[in-house]
Amino acid sequence: MSTSDVELLKRAWREGGEETIEDYVENGIDPLMVSLYQMDLDRAQFLLRSYLRVRLLKVMLSAVRVVSEGAGDKGVFWSEGEAGD
Repeated sequence: MSTSDVELLKRAWREGGEETIEDYVENGIDPLMVSLYQMDLDRAQFLLRSYLRVRLLKVMLSAVRVVSEGAGDKGVFWSEGEAGD
């Protein structure tokens, strides 16, 4: 019974993903397959980092907008001179 790459990845995920790319090389897995696994891992990391960068930028821009819009409302934000009024 042969197992597909997807099944191997699912099994590795369920078992905690203990294997590393180096383990594949040491176990004699085809270097081309190791290269493909590494490229897929790099792609997933790039996508995740890119997504998180965009989300962080949106949060920062939203915070700036909220602070600038709320600066005139004493009930939400105070400027330095208004805090004691």
